[in-house]
Amino acid sequence: MLCTELGGIVEAVVEVPIDKLIISPYNVREDPERDVNILVESIREVGLLQPLTVRRSKKYPGKYEVIIGARRLTAIKKLRERGEWGDTVPVIIKDLNDFEALLLSLHENIKQRTLTETEKARAMKRLKEEFKLSEGEISKRTGITLKDVSNLLKMLEVLEDIGKEMVTKPGRWGERRRLVLLKKPTPPEIPRAKAEEIMKVIPSSIVRIITDFADSLSRYEELRSVDLKNILAEELGVLQQRQLIEAIKRIRREYKKAREEGREGLETLLDIIKRARKRSEKKVSLNVLVASDIRNRIEDIRKKYNVSLSTAVEICLKIGLKHRRDVEEQLKAVHSS
Repeated sequence: MLCTELGGIVEAVVEVPIDKLIISPYNVREDPERDVNILVESIREVGLLQPLTVRRSKKYPGKYEVIIGARRLTAIKKLRERGEWGDTVPVIIKDLNDFEALLLSLHENIKQRTLTETEKARAMKRLKEEFKLSEGEISKRTGITLKDVSNLLKMLEVLEDIGKEMVTKPGRWGERRRLVLLKKPTPPEIPRAKAEEIMKVIPSSIVRIITDFADSLSRYEELRSVDLKNILAEELGVLQQRQLIEAIKRIRREYKKAREEGREGLETLLDIIKRARKRSEKKVSLNVLVASDIRNRIEDIRKKYNVSLSTAVEICLKIGLKHRRDVEEQLKAVHSS
């Protein structure tokens, strides 16, 4: 028996046969195979730097559930298959109930930044539904801000509703997500949903904007029973953030006008959404550096006519391109200087 010191507490490390180890249902890692080949080579070169954390299994007597170290166990099994590891693994055995096991696994993986947003969200959903924690309590126990807890849970709800999940490399909040279609019936009320669609690329920021927009539209009585989140995700999820914001502005404006004219309801909204999406898809984001005096002149135009900055820039560019010969002369002068 060996001993290791963790946070000032000395804990016993024992060798347990690999065949007696199973991944705990309260381990928040859903895909221990993810990027495991890199870990396999690391362990082969330098050995196992930290023992696994396990608890005795209630369901399978004589077995141990891995709470922390699912990927390490997976890597070790691969090394064993190659004849490069023995029959046992060093572990720390802890006396944990289900709640403590889930929370410990979540804490450790958040600290190591090894979870996808889906894995975080599902762990939080379990804390909320299985252990009856409020979002505020989840925030306090995990160290994740209340806003991010709420956003993760909302995002998971939307994506599960439309049959998709966030599948991404672990990282910070706000990175791009690849949303993979799950095997579940496509909601019939989503006009453009197609069963053969395999994946879409949607940033989490887009999902949050769509969710907020759906909530704002649901204030209209005629749309309260409509699954707006699903519809908007399918129709607008392909847009970039700036395109989406422009599309939403147009949809708000045009649907408000339609209601004033007595044309309201889902069919009218869908027609407006489709037109707004097509218009926005024709526009792309362009990030450039310009002289401050030019920026100020465009800003003056924007304020004078009460339009967005992108609209003001687009109009100025269109006018400039009409005088292409002058533009080309200016470019030649810049190039030769």
